[in-house]
Amino acid sequence: MTRPPLLDSANYGYWKVRMQAFISNLDEDCWNSIELGWESSTITYDKGVEILKPRDKWTASEKRLSCCNSKAKTAIYNAIDSSYFKLISQCASAQKAWKSLENMFEGTTSVKRTKLDMLASQFENLRMEVKELVLIKILLSISR
Repeated sequence: MTRPPLLDSANYGYWKVRMQAFISNLDEDCWNSIELGWESSTITYDKGVEILKPRDKWTASEKRLSCCNSKAKTAIYNAIDSSYFKLISQCASAQKAWKSLENMFEGTTSVKRTKLDMLASQFENLRMEVKELVLIKILLSISR
């Protein structure tokens, strides 16, 4: 896959799986920046004051992780239109951008739990009528 799929309001499930594959294919650490997160390196002084570490002081590992975060963010940016870009443009990390889109399309954990509970309740309330049993038996005998 050379280009990420474009997200639209009807294909989030498809887009999510394809983007996971696309970003992992860039570099496994790119996908790790989404799963595990990435934060800019900091320096802590004696009195507990923490400041951003200047880029020219970053280690090779810090530079690589930052690069992977940037690649993942760029892949996400290239796979969405301007309306979704507005939602995530201020996210500093690929993980935050991913989570913002995930919450928009799937909802928070509590929303997901509520949806599952509703589906379980609907399933429990399903009742098969006598006519349906007969119809299934007839269909099964025809298929043989």
